[in-house]
Amino acid sequence: LVTAKYTVSISQYIETIQDRAFCNLLAREITIPGTVNTIGNNVFNGCEDLERITFEPSPDATSLTLGYNTDNEDDGPFLDSPLVTVNLDREINYTLASGDLDATDEGVFSGKEELTTVTLGDQVKTLSDYMFTNSAFDSIDLNKVETIGKGVFLGSSLNVLTIPATLESIGVNAFVNCDNLEYLYIPDGTETLTVGIQDQNSADWGPFYDSPLKYAYLGREINYVDASGNKFTADETSDGFFASEESIDDLQIILGDNVKTISDYMFAGLNIKEITIPASVNYIGWEAFLDCEELSSVTFEDGTETITVYSQTFALRSYGPFYESPLTEVYVGREIDYEIAGTNYDDTWWALFASKKSVDKLSVTLSSNVKTIVRNMFGGCPITEITIPASVTKIQNNAFEDCTKLSRITFESSTEPLTIGYQARVDNVGPFYQSPLSYIKLDRELVPSASYQNMLDDWDMGVFSNSHYDDDDLTTEVHLGSNVKTILPWMFSGVRVHNIWIPDTVTSIGNYAFLDCRKLNDVTMGHHTPPAIGTGVFDSCDIFGHIVVRKSALDKYKAATDWDAYESRFFTKDDFE
Repeated sequence: LVTAKYTVSISQYIETIQDRAFCNLLAREITIPGTVNTIGNNVFNGCEDLERITFEPSPDATSLTLGYNTDNEDDGPFLDSPLVTVNLDREINYTLASGDLDATDEGVFSGKEELTTVTLGDQVKTLSDYMFTNSAFDSIDLNKVETIGKGVFLGSSLNVLTIPATLESIGVNAFVNCDNLEYLYIPDGTETLTVGIQDQNSADWGPFYDSPLKYAYLGREINYVDASGNKFTADETSDGFFASEESIDDLQIILGDNVKTISDYMFAGLNIKEITIPASVNYIGWEAFLDCEELSSVTFEDGTETITVYSQTFALRSYGPFYESPLTEVYVGREIDYEIAGTNYDDTWWALFASKKSVDKLSVTLSSNVKTIVRNMFGGCPITEITIPASVTKIQNNAFEDCTKLSRITFESSTEPLTIGYQARVDNVGPFYQSPLSYIKLDRELVPSASYQNMLDDWDMGVFSNSHYDDDDLTTEVHLGSNVKTILPWMFSGVRVHNIWIPDTVTSIGNYAFLDCRKLNDVTMGHHTPPAIGTGVFDSCDIFGHIVVRKSALDKYKAATDWDAYESRFFTKDDFE
């Protein structure tokens, strides 16, 4: 009768360990030399004291074929052993007679609730299905592992997980019930990582659905697949890649420069407060940020490639991708192609940065990579000021619809014309009609789009016309730069401007350009030769005082067509700039 608990060492000349070789052994520790290529079934049955097992590396890097426990419904080979430490330094070839592991207690080291230390050597490329289910270790160095099978860490105590660059795929259900996993790090890599969903009880969930993630770094492109290995397309919040049933405050997610796709529902329902979209990302799928009710800052990093962004949809309606997010800060460093369901998105809830949340102010910065402000981009947003970079050559319809807090707008200097649209939803009005503009700086040509040009026939269609024309508390500064050549028809109609300088680069002032400017007092013309002027330019300017012209140009103004009607208002100065 052997009562002492001892260590077992096996000769380097042994290649095969027969069935039941160590049954009921009292050993605490066993070392399997690298020369062993086959271990039969039931070898470790009844090894109730076995706490530590070591698999040494194979001299020629061949895999070890490992049997299982046939005495207990094909359970794992260490079913009876209270393993605490596993040193695995070679590849394990482990299969059941049926050829398929389909239960959580069938894995090689499954169900080891006292297993706190696992070391994986360089020869380990595959973690077979259900290998470490319900294990007690809180971290593991995956070293050079290339494949993680299905259910490998199911129910484990993992808290921190780093995915090595060598890893190619993670099977379905790998992290089911990993309710301690808080830190996930997937380092930068150029190879796509295939990751399976949770496929439990006929429901599809994200791979980390049970994990209370606090921090995640994603540095690789993800191929998201279902149980059959086919591309998986999420269709609800719980399906997203980072979906979680846990509501973790201040969750931080960082995306690396190799990520190209933000898949459907990827961040849906998460309590992220900010997100930076790298320049490498060229696609953001449907509902990617659905129900991100803490998200306040979005940055699209500077880049020269266009990114396609999809909207949210609900009950046949479409909403902006950040509709539930209380955005307060947006940086746009690249071109955005905004796609929504259907073809009609003429409402502010569909705007790219629209939000149903009540926010006092949204700060927006556009970089010099932006060329187009897309339709409904800022519709309904609480922006108070915006600078349009010189790089922008097109502002589409409804871009600033219902921007009722927008008071300052600056168009940076540019010699290239900017094509601008209008508001074309319920009533056709100018692009900033609802905005109480108090400051306008324009140093480039504005050209109405073809459809806007056809509609430019009334005072409320002017570029800067707005519904605040009778607001006595509003005064508007207007600064025109030397790149402005044309003051369009109705351009400033209703604007609460007091004084305006019109540079000598302006060659044409369109019909009714300053109609109903009720606070307009003085207009100073920088010209040596009068520009062309249209009909009714200063009509209904209640306190209109003077048109200040150069003394040397006075006679030209008096003689110029349509300027002669204002002769009584001419006031001269000897010289000015």
